[in-house]
Amino acid sequence: MLKGVVIMKNINIQKQNSLIYSHLTINQQQYDNNEDHVKLIQFRLNLFKEVVETGIIKVKNYLLQYIKQNKNNYKENNELLHIVQDFLRSEEEFKIHGISTLNKISNEIELKNVNIDIYKELTRIINNHIKIANELINKEIDLLRVEYISNYIREIGTYIGLDLNVEKIPGLKNIEITLNVKKKETLIIKDLYYLHKKDIA
Repeated sequence: MLKGVVIMKNINIQKQNSLIYSHLTINQQQYDNNEDHVKLIQFRLNLFKEVVETGIIKVKNYLLQYIKQNKNNYKENNELLHIVQDFLRSEEEFKIHGISTLNKISNEIELKNVNIDIYKELTRIINNHIKIANELINKEIDLLRVEYISNYIREIGTYIGLDLNVEKIPGLKNIEITLNVKKKETLIIKDLYYLHKKDIA
């Protein structure tokens, strides 16, 4: 099945949803199961984001409980205040930079030729990040672990961006298929179109 963009020349609009053309070009992208690979990669990226967000909630609940239990210990509260402020800054950095980086990767991957080898490598990298996040989050939390998690989530965008290196993945190739017709034909315009090879032979 071919999927792409219709480019037309010498057209006359007949009605609101139809037109007449004398020359038609299909700008078609080759996929090689690309769409399925992209969707799976996007799913893994979203899963990774959810793991991190779950960890952030877990740490904030721990800190809230810890503050309640140690509210009378002023010396320790000074250290605790620093840890809490640092963690909140890291959370904000994740929301601004980390999530935007994950969204950017998710969007950019749609324009890349994700063949089976690239798909496997990207999946391996993302799964490794998910594993690291789970190991940090699922162990028993104390103040030292909060600092580890804080440092980790602050740099997540940089880490995963460098590891995936989406910019180096080849882009999808465009193939032009031109149809010249002897007489003017009518084409009904739709939001999306799919053409089988037999339709353009």
